[in-house]
Amino acid sequence: MAPIAGLVTSLALASVSQHFLTLWSKRKIYRRTAIIMARSLVPVSMVAGSLVFATAYYPAIIQHAASEVEPLNSAPQPEGSFLVYEVPERVAALLIEEYQAMGEGQAVRYFLPRERKHMWRATSTSVLDCMDQGEMSDPHHLPEECYPKETLAPINATMLAAEGPTQADSNLLSGSEVGLLRFPAGSPRVDRLARTKAVPDKRLGGNLPGVVVVEGSPTARRMGLERSGSELLALYDFGALTQENQARLRALTTRLAPAAQVAEADMGRSDRAVSLSALIAGLGVAGVWLVVLPAGLAAVVGHRRTRRILVDLGRVRVRRRVAWLWVFPLGATIAAAGLLGRWAAGTAGAGMHGSYGWAWTASMVAGLVVVTVIQRAFVAVPGRAAAE
Repeated sequence: MAPIAGLVTSLALASVSQHFLTLWSKRKIYRRTAIIMARSLVPVSMVAGSLVFATAYYPAIIQHAASEVEPLNSAPQPEGSFLVYEVPERVAALLIEEYQAMGEGQAVRYFLPRERKHMWRATSTSVLDCMDQGEMSDPHHLPEECYPKETLAPINATMLAAEGPTQADSNLLSGSEVGLLRFPAGSPRVDRLARTKAVPDKRLGGNLPGVVVVEGSPTARRMGLERSGSELLALYDFGALTQENQARLRALTTRLAPAAQVAEADMGRSDRAVSLSALIAGLGVAGVWLVVLPAGLAAVVGHRRTRRILVDLGRVRVRRRVAWLWVFPLGATIAAAGLLGRWAAGTAGAGMHGSYGWAWTASMVAGLVVVTVIQRAFVAVPGRAAAE
């Protein structure tokens, strides 16, 4: 009911706002002149109010709904990325060569460690604390509050890199430390807990490893990590390729590594909502300029005789005052319609905490600019011949 109430209020304001002019000016002649002329803008105000209300309400409600569920639908990998899991190292080198020949270069190789005897997994230090306090060896039986909330993979893979510092999913880090769990091969129970220093990498987590340790480093030697011959190849700028090159690279991956697992990140729901909100807001701005402005200028032309009389009175300040009084109902209707659209969206989303964005303001701001243009057109001196 809130959208209907907001729209009806906008239309009602377009009809009655001209009567507010009696509060604006001490000179009765100015008030009377503006009120009489303002009647010509009532249809324009009703159209503008409906347009601005709709193009404020829908962008706000769409973006709010998307942002509310965004934490529940976080991307398991960076947007536009293409991951090839368990690809042989020789094939990975060929894919990188082809990828870079297409003009993109953000390819990162994460080497899968050998896991014949033990498997290392990354987690948060809070999981380690809970296991220590409860003297538990199976992390899957821990209370939910022990797990980090912001990551999609609270227990994630550990992999190797050729160079750089030890890196970790930023949501697994506590200060500069990340937790490590060692599982005997084929067992769900942990036989060793460890912690290590790491720097955050926002790309990690989800489909990507939780921790990346440099091959041959002291940390890798303590953990007994060695390459297995397979790797995870991350092509972070895959989405920047042309559709043709994307298809070629997918086909090449399938042909060279048919057993490899592939994961591709599409545009997220939040991004689509932002795009749709921007589209609706853009249509609102276009509607204001293509409908409200010509109608307002036509009303200005319809008052040429009155404008000519005001010019003959000889005071620019008088013309400006009458012009502002005249366009006030239109401006008030546009501003109120935009705010009512946002209010209606807020009422529909009551009890939720998502963001409404700012796209809803676009048509309202454009409408107020149009009101200024119409006011200036009214103040401009009309031709005498045209007036007569």
